[in-house]
Amino acid sequence: MAETWEVAVFFTAAVVYVIGASYLYWRTSDEYKLRKKRKELGYDVPSIMSSLKLCCVLCLGPINRQRWESKHKYYRTDDYGPPDAKWMELRPPTDKNQHWQLLPRGDKDRHRSLASKATAEVLLQVLEAEYNAALDKAIQQWQSHMNPENWNQVKRRVTVQFSELDQDEIARQLKKEEEQESKWREEEEQSVAAVGSTAAAAAAAGGQREITPYERTLKRRKDKQAARPAINLNVPVIDQQPRIRANTGASTSGATTSSSSAATTRPLSTAELRTFVTSMRDDSLQDEYLSLPLLLEKPSAYGPEKRFLNRDSRVVPTVKTRVRIDPPKGIEHRTDYINANLIRGFSGKKGRFIATQGPLSGHENQKASTREHFWTMIWNYQVPVIVMMIPPSAHRCPPYWPTTSRSQVYTFGPFTVRHLNRETVGGIVRTVLSLRCRGAHQEHVVTHLLFQHWPATGVPQGTSGIITLLRKMREAAEGPGPIVVHDDLGLGPTGVLLGAYHLLRMVERTGKVDVPRVVSALRHDRGGLVQTLAEYQFLYKLAAVYSVSAAPKAAPPPAYRHAPK
Repeated sequence: MAETWEVAVFFTAAVVYVIGASYLYWRTSDEYKLRKKRKELGYDVPSIMSSLKLCCVLCLGPINRQRWESKHKYYRTDDYGPPDAKWMELRPPTDKNQHWQLLPRGDKDRHRSLASKATAEVLLQVLEAEYNAALDKAIQQWQSHMNPENWNQVKRRVTVQFSELDQDEIARQLKKEEEQESKWREEEEQSVAAVGSTAAAAAAAGGQREITPYERTLKRRKDKQAARPAINLNVPVIDQQPRIRANTGASTSGATTSSSSAATTRPLSTAELRTFVTSMRDDSLQDEYLSLPLLLEKPSAYGPEKRFLNRDSRVVPTVKTRVRIDPPKGIEHRTDYINANLIRGFSGKKGRFIATQGPLSGHENQKASTREHFWTMIWNYQVPVIVMMIPPSAHRCPPYWPTTSRSQVYTFGPFTVRHLNRETVGGIVRTVLSLRCRGAHQEHVVTHLLFQHWPATGVPQGTSGIITLLRKMREAAEGPGPIVVHDDLGLGPTGVLLGAYHLLRMVERTGKVDVPRVVSALRHDRGGLVQTLAEYQFLYKLAAVYSVSAAPKAAPPPAYRHAPK
């Protein structure tokens, strides 16, 4: 019979073997790989102990993989095998562009062959149109150098003989089009003189006037244009209407003289500002907004290799004020380029702010990751505060910092970002982060402010959130480094926050507001700031609301020492 110590050794060895085998199986399972990949991409990964699945955690890998495959049938690769019945129900063979949808990811040869075939078809149509145009031109030149008799003989040989029915139909269509055009022209000529008299008669009678034929024609044309299918390229709006030059000698490039900025100005006192905002309509500031030069830098100012580092190829930093970084070793795409600009402060101090685009995660189409470049900029300039103006999302700006717990750590090349503290007040998430660089002994602490009230389209409903964000930004800005402000492109919400900072300081210092001058000055540092008319009007409303709260209150009456009894 075995001794007691032998039994204990046997059971201890068995337990150690089971634990070691379970640990090795867990490290090689699909569940462990999925959790690790989610952490690298910046997603919140729930704890294993919190879900009470520790006993069956070894079986979750195959289950989650099967669930993911059934949910994401579109992302099918070669190792999944041929499409099954469920896949054919989702993407039937009769669906349009089925040969594109059934392509597995990574099959570049088939992609290239299909693209070449589609390009060849388009090229064939273009060549056919060019050939017909050149042939018509040659025939016309030939006709001009020939006698009429000879041309009639050639025309009988080369012209297609239409039947009498076809010729009658063509003549009927041409006659109908000519009659319609002449009718519209007559209506336009008649209604020009009738508009004034009809309006005067309607005003005298106090009723609604009758629609003139000219207005009816315009309405008919607008309805036809609205009925046409619109092309949606799903790209952000950069310039909605052509700009009006503020000065004939002003340049629309990145470098503009100071005379152009001085040409568009509108100084208002706080009382005048409140009166103007009270009576402001949706289109009150349209002409003023369009008169400001956009000052977007041309993408040709940078090499073609920089397009992988820009979220939008049309939005590049202004050359004169662009931020240059000094990346340490260990960073992919080692370069001094980042889509960011130094923005002046209220007193004219250069580099008080940095306006930049949201860091690219590398999962965008034909884009490289710029998170390492972003944290390099934070490290080089010793940035104390990062202000993110939009809530994080996969298509606009994925999270690039640890958001959940103190134990969460992100690594970007030589940089390590650790979560220290987090609090949420009034829709503003304040996160304190620790930034370390490999090979450096010091630690840099930076405060991250996330503004969650900015909608996907338009502007916030109220102005109190932006004013609160500016106050928190001032409180957290400890140190000489610039404050980084960004959204997805670094134009719209970023320009609103920077413009609001300048306007609020103008109200505090001078008691006056000049929105066009502020926006023009900001666009000299980074072209395209304050992206839409709604954002421009929002600056007026914000300054008016803040002028009420910042107005000096009336002093109380003096207290008499010897008041009469």
